Amino acid sequence: MFFVLLGILIIVVAMLAYRSDSNFGFIVFMLVGAAVTMTGLGMGPWENIAFALTFILAIIWSVIVKTPRTLSLILVTTALIFLFVGLSGLQALAGDYWHWLIGGAALLNFLLTIYLSYALALEGKLPVL
Repeated sequence: MFFVLLGILIIVVAMLAYRSDSNFGFIVFMLVGAAVTMTGLGMGPWENIAFALTFILAIIWSVIVKTPRTLSLILVTTALIFLFVGLSGLQALAGDYWHWLIGGAALLNFLLTIYLSYALALEGKLPVL
């Protein structure tokens, strides 16, 4: 239930990005909100892999529109999380090592997200990379 609620809150943030005329923010937050909500609803491995592929398209868009590199790296780690979770759910690829890969990607995602949020909130006191 936690992920469903969190996903819905992220979708609300996407709507706020839309109202701020941020097309990239709207799409990415809506994608993240949908992925988190569906995680809470118990999506399977192929759905995780589909979200990973969709995040790869967001990475390409991020590079084309020249967003900060940190944001592109956040999208990379997000894609890796969904890819690793999806692959770990497939019977032929099951194993404990997936937990380390998922955890490593999630930790890096967390650190990059915290850095970018502080850099944006501090308005120039910390460089936005």
